[in-house]
Amino acid sequence: MKKCPRCGKEIHEGEKYCLHCGLDLESGYKKPRRGGKLGLYGPWILIFIGIFGIMFYQAFNATTSIISSTTETSALEDISEDSATYILDSYDTLADFQNAYSNASDYVSDIVAYEETLSDYTLNKVYSITVYDNYNIAFELDYSVIINDNLTLKINRSYDRAHSYNDETITLKKTGLSSFDELLLTADELAIIQKYHSDTSTIETMISNITAREEEFESKKETLGHYGLGEYEDGSSYVIHRNGTSYYIIVKDGFTADDYIS
Repeated sequence: MKKCPRCGKEIHEGEKYCLHCGLDLESGYKKPRRGGKLGLYGPWILIFIGIFGIMFYQAFNATTSIISSTTETSALEDISEDSATYILDSYDTLADFQNAYSNASDYVSDIVAYEETLSDYTLNKVYSITVYDNYNIAFELDYSVIINDNLTLKINRSYDRAHSYNDETITLKKTGLSSFDELLLTADELAIIQKYHSDTSTIETMISNITAREEEFESKKETLGHYGLGEYEDGSSYVIHRNGTSYYIIVKDGFTADDYIS
């Protein structure tokens, strides 16, 4: 008796086939080696790894190139004589604007210097900086502060790199008012506007005109709507509004600033 080389069962001498597993005993039997499939597919696996490696390397280089090009700092060119047709970039912080252009530091420094002139109060700041395709830049700077429970100050400064406009508006909002006398700015309140615009003659004229409209106010005060009762002159206004059982005024002093920030 002997054993089948594949299944290990005992078989008789001279058998041509294993009665247990059906092995052809005359053709012989070779035990398969471990890793035989790896030997068969190994070259293809190596080819696949090579191709994948090349693709990954190219994709990595392309991504790196894109990141480099998007983070690269460029320079603001001279303003073109052509009119702007589209926006290149917009920024809402001075840091982002300065980081985007290698020569934006002077513009940022001038804005910071301007803000130091407003340092009587700690102001909330909102920036809108728009760069156009002709490299003109529109600057919109908004500052606000609550002076007390009834008084809010806002300052808006807007100008452009081309120096085609240079506007400033000082706004005082006074709330919680119940009598006509309270609707008129006091000397101290007028002085707040005067800190930022020395010429308050327009506002003083409107205060005088509002004072002369006391009788009209008394007849309309119960029905004052959204537009209120007011005086208007160019970019300045003095308007009385109703809020429930109380009143508030919004006084705006709009003018063209003498000097550009940058």
